[in-house]
Amino acid sequence: MARKHPQAYPLDFRQKVVELAQAGRGPDDLAHEFGLARQTVRNWIKQSELDSGRRSDGLTSEERAELFKLRKQVKQLTIEREILSKAGLRDLQLSRRVAPPLTAGASVLLTQKRSSRSVMTSAASVMVAPTNVDQGKNANVTRCAPAGTATPRNA
Repeated sequence: MARKHPQAYPLDFRQKVVELAQAGRGPDDLAHEFGLARQTVRNWIKQSELDSGRRSDGLTSEERAELFKLRKQVKQLTIEREILSKAGLRDLQLSRRVAPPLTAGASVLLTQKRSSRSVMTSAASVMVAPTNVDQGKNANVTRCAPAGTATPRNA
């Protein structure tokens, strides 16, 4: 399997080759003299010209590094989003098994039993799902009047 990036040449070596090219030597001559591929020398010259502002038909080294960093972040965030969406979907499926989805509006007082003690949680307006089995009566839900209103005595 071929390596993605061969071992890079030292920066000072690349700069020396580029300086010689800018002094008038041809890329083909430099490639032959230093044992490099012709396209490698051309790429170094082009990148030097982009970095110095003499060309504008490509990305500078700084822009290329930033692009690489941003692509890496996008990839990481995409992976994290997929993991969270799968976990959220799984949590949603589990919550639907425990309690039906909430659909009808009502003021309720929810009673949750945890361990040996009861914890009372009140809500001004909570959506409660009616069920066919108990005709809307749920053992865990006690209906009450909305907060701030009088409760009828014969309710």
